[in-house]
Amino acid sequence: MKPSSLVTMMALVSALGAGLPARAASCLSLELNAPVPMCAGQTSMVSATVTNSCSNRMSATAQLAIDGQTLPFEIAFAVPANSSRTRGIGVPVPASATPTSHTLTITLTDSAGDESSATIDLSISNCLGTTPVTKSVDGRLQLLH
Repeated sequence: MKPSSLVTMMALVSALGAGLPARAASCLSLELNAPVPMCAGQTSMVSATVTNSCSNRMSATAQLAIDGQTLPFEIAFAVPANSSRTRGIGVPVPASATPTSHTLTITLTDSAGDESSATIDLSISNCLGTTPVTKSVDGRLQLLH
């Protein structure tokens, strides 16, 4: 190959590489809200709001971790373009959880592999004896105060 051909080929490869779009950061953001307190041995609902700032529909999976330990399940989200979607996520709080503050981290990974995460402090309590007392009236449960 002639030196001039090599220079032309390198210029072509360089021009092609310069024209490639840069990989955009994730369009997804995440906000979390949790009840206070959460009870050891019960499942509590954490509210997760996912916002998609892109002009196309985004799909993502959410991975949960409590105090850095990943929980053994993932949750799928699909969020329309330029919108938000709120979803309740049942978080099983082990009966052995220490009644104190713990950290929940949810990490979203979109189809391109980009990640967005949010962390919230959870207050875990031993809620034994706090189950509401109910009675059945005409087949319906009613809360007694």
